[in-house]
Amino acid sequence: MKLNHIIIILALAGISILYFLTTISQPAMMPLSEIPNHEGKLVSITGIVNRYYLTSVGGQIIEVHNQNLTENNASVTIFSQETTPIEYGDYIKATGKIQKYQGAWEVVVENAQDVVVLQHWRNITVPLWQLANAATKFTGLNIVVDGTIDSVGKDDVVLKDQEGKHHLIVQLPSSFTISLNKGDYVSVCGVFTCDEKNMQYLVKATNISTAQTSFSG
Repeated sequence: MKLNHIIIILALAGISILYFLTTISQPAMMPLSEIPNHEGKLVSITGIVNRYYLTSVGGQIIEVHNQNLTENNASVTIFSQETTPIEYGDYIKATGKIQKYQGAWEVVVENAQDVVVLQHWRNITVPLWQLANAATKFTGLNIVVDGTIDSVGKDDVVLKDQEGKHHLIVQLPSSFTISLNKGDYVSVCGVFTCDEKNMQYLVKATNISTAQTSFSG
């Protein structure tokens, strides 16, 4: 009977040790602003994809910035030796080693599995107040916004938020045929961009849906 107790105790101790080793072996989650202080360390970071492209040697460069707009506007470059299925505006997690390359900090990941999409951009709705407060941060990204139509033009509509404090122009595709009316509540998918000619921000819509209808471009 005592032998059985000893075996059970040893088994539980072994499980506890394995669990402890697993927890300490996990890469630490690192705020983007802290990257310069941890050169050579294996870390995990999260951020919104605001740029990516392939390198001449077959790797992929991914630039991300903070998702939380209350933090400083830190950003970092991720170098992946394999290409990953990401898109502009995706919220991702990357695990790799911190290094400095040509004067800039980057996180180097070994394979595509080290880059995980935590939230696809189509599942992230950006409030109009966030766009108003950090327009440059979202410029060029795929976004989803909700709002009530405040006015309808020939090839665009203007959305407003629930409080009516913030407005956004939505440019409609030329093939758009669905009738939209003032007061309709809609969800818009598209690219947030700056119309430099008219000095204003807008969304070039690729998808608009209301409670009754939907359009896909």
